[in-house]
Amino acid sequence: MFKVNFVGEGSVDAGGPYNEVISAITEELQSKFLTLLVPTSNNTHNVGDNRDAWIVNPSADSKHMLDMYVFLGKMMGVAIRT
Repeated sequence: MFKVNFVGEGSVDAGGPYNEVISAITEELQSKFLTLLVPTSNNTHNVGDNRDAWIVNPSADSKHMLDMYVFLGKMMGVAIRT
């Protein structure tokens, strides 16, 4: 989907830098920094099953957020295909 080049590291994108970026994206998605996904109620209250789960934020309806959901969908498609 894209190529990764870490400036100043001299890395070759044979999978390592690309995988590192994918890992960073998934960590950011499951954080309070980016509000595309929100913790489930079990996560918030620390009870029951799926306490580590996140769901789509129902109040994310701005053009910017919707564009980010399109990108997220593309990333999920790449994950499924590879």
